[in-house]
Formats: sequence, C-alpha cells, structure tokens
Amino acid sequence: MAVWQLAEPVLDEDVRWITEASPWMWEALRGATIFLTGGTGFFGCWLLLALARADVVYALDLRVIVLSRNPKGFARLHPEIAAARAVTFLAGDV
Repeated sequence: MAVWQLAEPVLDEDVRWITEASPWMWEALRGATIFLTGGTGFFGCWLLLALARADVVYALDLRVIVLSRNPKGFARLHPEIAAARAVTFLAGDV
C-alpha cells in the first residue's frame, strides 16, 4: 500500500495532489507544532489528512494537537487520522 493511501479514491487523490503538488509549501511547517480546533469536522478531517500525509512524505517532524470533545469516537470513525504519528488529540471543548 502506498503512503497514506485512503480507501476513498476521490479523497485519496485530493490529499495526494495537495501534498505532492506543492512541496515548497510544507517546508515552512518543518518541526512545527499546530493547535487545531474544528479538526474533527468536514474541512478539519481533510486538513488533518493532508498534514499527516505531508509529515510522512517530507519527514517534517510535525505535531498537530487537535481539540476534540470526543477523541475516542472520532478515532472510531477516522482510524487513519487517529493513527497518524503527527496527530495527537486533546479532550476538551471550546
């Protein structure tokens, strides 16, 4: 299986394109820590997939801390994001 190949072909193609078509963009995030709220919604999931894939492809040593009311429930729905090395969930609410 390719790096971060997702089961949904359209989503996989989108995430692959955004990470591979713009390698210069990801360099600015090397070693960065990002705190993300809203990461478990529609756009947040897409953003997390792109960040996690870019972290693997470019060895960014990126850390993304995601605030979530229900990290365990999110992990059941999106195991590929929950298993990403770069992504950590913090239980809480804004």
